[in-house]
Amino acid sequence: MMKSPMASRRAKKTEKPWDPLWHLPISPDDFIGYVPTPVPVVRRMLELAEIRRGETVYDLGCGDGRILIRAVEDYGARGVGIDIDGDRLDIARWRARRHLRRIDFRRQNLFRANLRSADVVMIYLLPQLNEKLLPQLDRLRAGVRIISHSFELPGVVPDKTARRTIPGGLTHYIFFYRTPLRRA
Repeated sequence: MMKSPMASRRAKKTEKPWDPLWHLPISPDDFIGYVPTPVPVVRRMLELAEIRRGETVYDLGCGDGRILIRAVEDYGARGVGIDIDGDRLDIARWRARRHLRRIDFRRQNLFRANLRSADVVMIYLLPQLNEKLLPQLDRLRAGVRIISHSFELPGVVPDKTARRTIPGGLTHYIFFYRTPLRRA
C-alpha cells in the first residue's frame, strides 16, 4: 500500500543528508515553478492530442499528475511524467496510485529526458524553456503530437490552435504540433 504524500515528507526527515540525484537541479533561468492546468483545459488538451488506446503520453513538468491520470482513465493511454520536484512527484504518485502500472513518474531534469517512446508530449513551459526544448522535440520520430498550453514553440508553426475559457472568464490557449516541426 502506498503511503500518503504527508507520510513520505515525515519519512524524509530521517533520510541521509545527501541526495543521490544531486545532478538534477536546473539553473535559475530554467526554473519552471508549479502552476496547475485547470481541469477543463486538461480535457481540451487531451481531446486535441487525438490520443489512441495504448499510446504513450509524456508530460514534461507533470506536477500533480492530473494530465496523465486523465489520459489513462479517459483514453487508455500509458503515461510518463517527468518532474524535478520530488515532493510534487510524491503527490502525483499518490493521486495516480490506482494507475501506477500504466504511469511512470520520474524525477528528472526534463531537458535531459529521453522522449524516444513518446506518441504525445504535453508541455506547459515558458517560451524560453520551450525554445530550449526544441532540439529534443526535433529528434522525435515523425507523427508525434506535441501539445503546448499557453505558450507557442518559438519559430514553429502550430498545426492547430484551440482555446478554452474557464469559469471566471480566463481564456487559455492550446497549441498543437505534429513532428516533424514546421519552421516559420
